[in-house]
Amino acid sequence: MEKEYRDKVVYEYLLKYIGIFIFTILISYIINIGNEKCIANTDITINIIKDFLIILSNNTLVFLVVLSSIFVGKTNIIIMIIVTAFRIGILISKFMYINYLILVIPHGVIEVMVYLVLSAFVSAEIEKGNKINSGLIKKAFVLYLLLIISAIVEIGITPKLARIFL
Repeated sequence: MEKEYRDKVVYEYLLKYIGIFIFTILISYIINIGNEKCIANTDITINIIKDFLIILSNNTLVFLVVLSSIFVGKTNIIIMIIVTAFRIGILISKFMYINYLILVIPHGVIEVMVYLVLSAFVSAEIEKGNKINSGLIKKAFVLYLLLIISAIVEIGITPKLARIFL
């Protein structure tokens, strides 16, 4: 019974956070839709190791902010979701063409889902009054591996897709 309740709580938080995320993207997009549009530059030189480490360090920082919420409460989670979604809304509002989404979707779906799922797990633990436990550490580890995969996709696959489709 405890596991079913925990799963329900995680699911409810996940739906809530996805809703906040989508709503914030839409608001950000609408607010910024009149901004100057940009043309994608596909002739970018990528330093694979350096760029991978920069992306992974940025993603790790967000990951740790969400994980630290177990100690300081859900405020960090809500702020992270709103800031991330707002930045995505601004980015999308600058796209001249819809096919520019290829620059965001391949790695972005993985990255955002990692943050939202981790946020739901952490929030459920906070609601139960728990701190870090082995179950949360295992889930965080798996999610962090997915975050690494997202960074690999961002460096290795997204630029190739951009050259093909843009």
